[in-house]
Amino acid sequence: MKPAKQKIPLFLALTAALLATSPSSASPQQKVAVLEFHNYAGLTDPEVMLVTDLVRGAAVTILPRTTYLVMTRESIFELLPPGRELTDCVGECEVESGRNIGADYIVSGELIRFGESQSLRLSLKLFDTETSQLLATRIAKAGTVEGLERPIEEASVSLFRIIPMKKPVPGGAAEPGFQEGAIGEAGQAWSSGGGADVVVRFESDPSGAIVEIGDQPVCTTPCSRALGPGIHDVAMKKMKWLTKRRVVEVKVGMGAVSWNLKPDFGWLTVRSDPAGLDVSINGKVEGKTPVERREMAPGRYEVLVTDPRYYDRGRRVEIERGEDEVVDVALEPRRGEIRVEAVDVWMDAVEGDVYVDGEKAGRTYAPIAAIIGRHEVEVRSGRGSWSGSVEVEEKRVAVVEARVTGGSAAPGAGAYRVVKSSMGVEMVEIPAGRFIMGSPESEEGREDDERQHEVVISRPLLAAKHEVTQALWRIVMGNNSSDFKNCGEDCPVENVSWYDAVEFCNQLSEREGLTTAYRISGKNVIWNRSANGYRLPTEAEWEYACRAGTQSPFYTGGIMEEECGHDPALARAGWYCGNADSKTHSVGQKAPNAWGLYDMHGNVWEWCWDWYSDYPGGSVTDPAGPKSGSDRVGRGGSWRLYAHICRSASRNSDVPGARYHYQGFRLFRSK
Repeated sequence: MKPAKQKIPLFLALTAALLATSPSSASPQQKVAVLEFHNYAGLTDPEVMLVTDLVRGAAVTILPRTTYLVMTRESIFELLPPGRELTDCVGECEVESGRNIGADYIVSGELIRFGESQSLRLSLKLFDTETSQLLATRIAKAGTVEGLERPIEEASVSLFRIIPMKKPVPGGAAEPGFQEGAIGEAGQAWSSGGGADVVVRFESDPSGAIVEIGDQPVCTTPCSRALGPGIHDVAMKKMKWLTKRRVVEVKVGMGAVSWNLKPDFGWLTVRSDPAGLDVSINGKVEGKTPVERREMAPGRYEVLVTDPRYYDRGRRVEIERGEDEVVDVALEPRRGEIRVEAVDVWMDAVEGDVYVDGEKAGRTYAPIAAIIGRHEVEVRSGRGSWSGSVEVEEKRVAVVEARVTGGSAAPGAGAYRVVKSSMGVEMVEIPAGRFIMGSPESEEGREDDERQHEVVISRPLLAAKHEVTQALWRIVMGNNSSDFKNCGEDCPVENVSWYDAVEFCNQLSEREGLTTAYRISGKNVIWNRSANGYRLPTEAEWEYACRAGTQSPFYTGGIMEEECGHDPALARAGWYCGNADSKTHSVGQKAPNAWGLYDMHGNVWEWCWDWYSDYPGGSVTDPAGPKSGSDRVGRGGSWRLYAHICRSASRNSDVPGARYHYQGFRLFRSK
């Protein structure tokens, strides 16, 4: 790469030609030439020249002037044959070019980009032209051209220290023969006739500018150099800043040469309302708003702020050197509407507040304007709550069907209906309906036996608000089999087998004058489905009652903690190994589900009627499990189990005669 021809002072051209052509024996100085670097990195010509000047400046700084002469760019090109450029060849060819211009040492280099970040790397090579020997190589790396300044300085200093301080002068006289007598010459008085050098301080704003004396780089500001008195052609150069050049008279007592450089760029600031949107400059995305005072080359630009959710907005601007240009725009959103249609578990319409992305936005069944894209939606009402997400499209209404759960109010009438028996058992009415039993494959903690299928519960049910307590067991059975007696009589009874539970159901039914649900003969138990007495739920009835219209892992929502860490959703609903302190707790202390049932998750494991087996395929109505088996089903987890075993869909089982301090049960009745 040959730079544009520059006008060179006549005395400099003559001096360079003389140095390049005279025999090495005529001068004690060795000549060092920094050749033009091969540009494989796609840099501009001024950028390549700047990098070359940095290396040449390091040579001037490191090598003693009495021993070495660093050739200027102009002297090198003046001495090249017509039509020849230094970048025409590499390696030995460059060494030959160095010989042609009279250089004793040459430095060649290659600029490339490397890695995913496309950083810059300068590879430097130092050759002895007399022997063609490669003396040393050095590497300088940085992310930008500006960042190369310090690595180049360090690499160049290390490189030039390889050059021997003095080559032997060829053609010296042969060793004389011995001759007796005096030798030597008479001393003669001599004076150089020159004056003392002046130390000159160079400074610039901004700092980091290359100082050139007579087109020869000598240092980088701030710096000091010794110069001979007289007139000097001084320039300061810095990437992206305009070069400043002046004739400076060097004399004793002079002040610092301190110059303010003018930027060869302007500044662009881009702001938007809202912030965080893409900024495109001449069609290329250059970041997100706000963009503060980005350096830009002088010229005309199209600045556009874009986002799929908004109408584009921008401005054409002209950047001038040293001037600020500000683009400040407010974008109009692309909108659609959200309409939330909320119902409770009885499918009655529910009025409530609608929150979009955490902010109150309107009411159910009313249109709510929203920017396009995905939004988190929440319904809050006295009848329960619901949360989910919705995708809003431009100029369209997104209808959200929300089924609220967890509230204390039933449809149309205040509270859900509770029936209290003569023995004080509180039973909640559960409506007939259908639901999806089991868990989706994506649910954390899911087991293979939880395959989803539709179940129809054809008749309404009565389910006890609480698990059977130690107090009720003692009244009916006359004893207390529980291990946790110190917990108190409001704690659930445990350490009862499946056989104990069905016997209790019959005895309580007899006390209240109800038809017993079971005919018991030893280990043979037959269920009379038409009886109105107390009984154990089927597995499907238990999960239907537990979910109360939800499809989340717990009726309080949430994604469970796999081990015994804190799980916020489960902690609101029940006692498990993460919060139970290794014991049972009084019933009714945690949040109920939408049908007013407490402790469906955790506390004690609840026996169900069914023999354990795989679920049937397809949709089923009032399933009650197979006619025989080895284990009876248990549901709900317990105080000692992990969170994922307490999920609505989780299935447990054990032999019907087993008794453990985490096993209890809950009463159901048919209506």
